[in-house]
Amino acid sequence: MNAPNKITLSRILLIPVFVLLFYFLETPHKKIILAALFAIMALSDFLDGYIARKTNKTTELGALLDPIADKLITIAVIILYIGNGIPAWMALILISRDIIVSGIRAFALEFKKRIRVSQIGRIKTLVEMLSLILIILEIKFGTILLGITTLLSIISGTDYIFKGIREIKKEF
Repeated sequence: MNAPNKITLSRILLIPVFVLLFYFLETPHKKIILAALFAIMALSDFLDGYIARKTNKTTELGALLDPIADKLITIAVIILYIGNGIPAWMALILISRDIIVSGIRAFALEFKKRIRVSQIGRIKTLVEMLSLILIILEIKFGTILLGITTLLSIISGTDYIFKGIREIKKEF
């Protein structure tokens, strides 16, 4: 368990903390606290990957846990904010895309194939994290930005589907 994997694991462990604060924190600064916590989780996503690459400490566990942590964080926040900055139809598309992409990646791993994160996938994640911070802060532009994320999700999800099909076809 190296430092990047510990950062990823801590990100996963912060999800229940976020959910508990969402439901039980009673303070006028609640949205700022939640946005700060989410920003820490989002920044740690970039930090763990950066550290792993720079120190040459990439691991199979990290490659597996990192996208799972990303999906768990964003799905939790999306669900919490449905109807409160996030339209249900956007939530459905975003969550469905994440489940489909995770399934494709897991299926490809069965054949010892690893589908790497695409540039459009990275951009989608960045825009999604920024839009969710704005939504948590109740800034209306966050919903517009999440609409852009939804479009990027469809594009990157389609890209992952085709990559997965290509990789798996090689086995047959």
